[in-house]
Amino acid sequence: MVNEITRLTETEYVEQQLFEIGPEWYQNNQRLHTYNYNNHWEVIDGLIDVVDIFKPIRWISSLISS
Repeated sequence: MVNEITRLTETEYVEQQLFEIGPEWYQNNQRLHTYNYNNHWEVIDGLIDVVDIFKPIRWISSLISS
């Protein structure tokens, strides 16, 4: 969901939804994390699962060094 802040004072905060970006904009993406833009650029990032093949090795190493 992308919202616009329509009122911001010391005592009030109001926003309204402008549009929604789902995870389907990138293969295997789980969700949107950040969306920014200006006159020249649009930046979007999300979350994908990454397989860490070294995780078991680090886990065993941490047991040995303890």
